[in-house]
Amino acid sequence: MDLRKGGKAAIDRMLEAYGYTTKQALCDQLGISSSTLANRYLRDTFPADYVIQCALETGVALEWLVTGEGSKTPGVSSSKHLEELPAYTLSNGILVKDGAIAFDYKLLPVASRNIHVIKDANIIHFVDYSESNLIDGFWLISIDDNLSFRKIYRLPAGQLKVENNLISFISFISFISFISFISFISFISFISFISFISFISF
Repeated sequence: MDLRKGGKAAIDRMLEAYGYTTKQALCDQLGISSSTLANRYLRDTFPADYVIQCALETGVALEWLVTGEGSKTPGVSSSKHLEELPAYTLSNGILVKDGAIAFDYKLLPVASRNIHVIKDANIIHFVDYSESNLIDGFWLISIDDNLSFRKIYRLPAGQLKVENNLISFISFISFISFISFISFISFISFISFISFISFISF
């Protein structure tokens, strides 16, 4: 399956999943500009990140959103590897419980069995709570009890560089609490094997 194309059909299926009749309504739902969506549509670029968001928000089967095949409504899987990944939303620096995702852990590109799903704005992060070594990469961190996702680079003398899209600064490691490591943020575009079974709200 070639996920470098198929964007037009996937966007049309997302419109159907949300029940929208205009692409502008879909843009508003996804939190993106009309030009961003138009670019994906005209180039037929597969919108992997938006498809995952749509699956999470609508409960529509991801297989159907990706391929147009199978049922729109996810059924109950008999996979012996199926388990629920805790899901949260990051809101104003606080994690809010947001149900769970039933997922086949054998499809995950890491061996950890302590994966959580966190939605931050329009990005879905799959985070690994089992990673304890402070390594370079994306982390969920706490600064003065305020949670955020930042990119971390270790520096000499017990310091590190902290970055997001807007700012960067140097800090001592002891000033920051490290909550969980984002093992595969690029997982958003790594969905050729994914089959979301259901989104379960408590």
